[in-house]
Amino acid sequence: MRLFIALWLPAFLSRFLAVFQSRSISWDVPSTLSFFRGAWSDVVILSVLSIVLGVVIGRVLDKRLPVLLGLTLLSSVFHCINLEHILYNHAVLDLYFSKYALSKTFVLGSLSSVGFWISFGVVMAVSMACIQMVSRCDFPGGHDKGGRIWLLGPAVVLLGMTLFWTPIPFATPSWLSQHVLEVALRQVISSDSPFRQDEIDIQHRYFETDLSGEPLFSYPRAKRNILLIVVEGMGISHLKWMPKLVQHTQKALFFPKFLTLQRQTNRGMYTLLYGDYPNFLSKESKADRVSNSRPGLAHVLAQHGYKTRFFQSAPLSFMRKDLFASRAGFEVVKGYKELLPNTPVAGWGLSDAALFEFASLEIDHLESESRPWFLTLLTVGTHPPYIVPNAFLKGGARKQAAYRYLDWSLSQFLERLNVKGILQETAVFITSDEVGVLAPKTILSEHRGVLLAILPEKHVHHSGERWSQADFALSITDYLGVPHPGYLGRSLFRQYNRSRSFLLGNVYTSAQMVLEPSVLSVTRPPFEQGRTWAVGDDLETLHSMQYVSQQELHAMRATFEWNEKVEHSRMRELLFYDSNKQHKANTAILQNHIVSLTPNDVLKLHLKGKSSGNLLITVIVTKVKETGASDLFKGHVHVKSGGDLVTEQRFKKSLALRAGEPFELNEQFTVEKAEDWLYVHVLLHGRVGGVLTIDQIALHRDSL
Repeated sequence: MRLFIALWLPAFLSRFLAVFQSRSISWDVPSTLSFFRGAWSDVVILSVLSIVLGVVIGRVLDKRLPVLLGLTLLSSVFHCINLEHILYNHAVLDLYFSKYALSKTFVLGSLSSVGFWISFGVVMAVSMACIQMVSRCDFPGGHDKGGRIWLLGPAVVLLGMTLFWTPIPFATPSWLSQHVLEVALRQVISSDSPFRQDEIDIQHRYFETDLSGEPLFSYPRAKRNILLIVVEGMGISHLKWMPKLVQHTQKALFFPKFLTLQRQTNRGMYTLLYGDYPNFLSKESKADRVSNSRPGLAHVLAQHGYKTRFFQSAPLSFMRKDLFASRAGFEVVKGYKELLPNTPVAGWGLSDAALFEFASLEIDHLESESRPWFLTLLTVGTHPPYIVPNAFLKGGARKQAAYRYLDWSLSQFLERLNVKGILQETAVFITSDEVGVLAPKTILSEHRGVLLAILPEKHVHHSGERWSQADFALSITDYLGVPHPGYLGRSLFRQYNRSRSFLLGNVYTSAQMVLEPSVLSVTRPPFEQGRTWAVGDDLETLHSMQYVSQQELHAMRATFEWNEKVEHSRMRELLFYDSNKQHKANTAILQNHIVSLTPNDVLKLHLKGKSSGNLLITVIVTKVKETGASDLFKGHVHVKSGGDLVTEQRFKKSLALRAGEPFELNEQFTVEKAEDWLYVHVLLHGRVGGVLTIDQIALHRDSL
């Protein structure tokens, strides 16, 4: 009993505080049922855990008050961190992301939150007092190991009933109805239906490159500088606290129906800079595997003479954005420690004004040279617990003050650039990495981002179409007249006469959604499969509809499978169709680039997979000349029927594959001269008689 109270009481108190502080809960019947169902989940999950601990080391734990108090402390810390996560992300902690929670940046940022310490103090004080009282009681059989084992059976039965038979009230947040460990258990035991690509024309519906629209204006012939400002967590609903930015929307290109496709900064940054969908099913971010992906926007611009820079307020080590930015093609990458090398990190990092000040200095340096530049800034001041000077805290909540401070800092920054004449040759883009909403109005509220484009040509346009982060990279190459390496989406600078569909996800709630022109369908999580809403043109009005059929649901789920099983850089299933999918192809590019090679670099090539038929393949590593790049990059994974793609060959190896048998290739070779953009090709000889599945592919320096 003492063990149970030590573990359960912090969970119950943090649940009560979450409900008390959350602005997204309306106490209707579903919410009330969810609360009691969540309380039941706490009891069952922590009963099983306490019984297991009691069986293993129960006598030690039960008899020593300091040990019980230590368990209470651990439970309080865990559940209060979970509480902070709920208040910002509207979902319980995902144990997969504990690697972020244990990082120094996350710990310092979280500990700087006053709200965390208040919640922790309340939970600890009440829990410790109760433990002191129950420690004086003598419960019958409390130290009997056999009695605890006997209790384990009924507890496991209750756990099974909770997971499989206890209903979860619909249309309420999962954190209200489930303990964090129940959510983790459901993720472990859940299973997905097998992937079948032929259920839907997925690639043409969601993964296409569309430049068929009519340009809004004549594109500039001169190379423009590109300044990308990515604001942490900013959504369309936050503009009410940013009057200066709203004024800029009246004299620029404004996209009020701009969708962020996932949660988490690294996923948003990947989508913006790679013109690709993020992962929806896998917990791993594609940002962690960009070395095996298509060239990022910074790479493409660098190949056309641009100097590339990436600055962010937080330390680069968090989410490994130092590696991501370098692999994405940025020549200079700086975070908190690089900008302020001798200053300890406070909270999440630099204030917005400080970051813009460093950016101003860097732009002055870039302007002293003759080449155009691409600078990306990633802020952190609007991330809880928010970085705000005391002068902005007068009146209003801390979050409102953070956005007012951002608004002022950003306005000052843009004004400095304008006075110096830099905006006359620089295109400025202000957008969101993700959307953090304290009280989401609908399921789409956490995807309503912001995009504002201030161009040297002074064009003004308020778009009524729907756009997404995946459109950004293609739009920049379209605006500058630069060939693109298969980026997805549409150009923001063109007008289209037909609507399109989008894939959306929330890694915290495990939700995956398909947004069609007038319908939003949910394919995950399991207890919401197939639910649909009628969506108004404003993206704010949602009306619940009937469930879709199992066939339609399976087709939508296959779309997400396509995104990660076919397009994921580490797990590719090569179906060898040409761009029109009329017949089988015999050549495919597997890996798009490895960069910054110097003479005598030793490269290792690793390829692993299997074939469904007897095939003869040749693996080739080549250097593709820039003049032919536009011909090669015609699709998301480029394929071509016939012909010879090899130019400046670096390595070649042939393999005979037997149907159903795995194969593995491990080779190395030496680079003879400095170069970028090496490609890996697989050529199939003769009649294609099956599907080649590549499980692993890597091309890297021996030193890495």
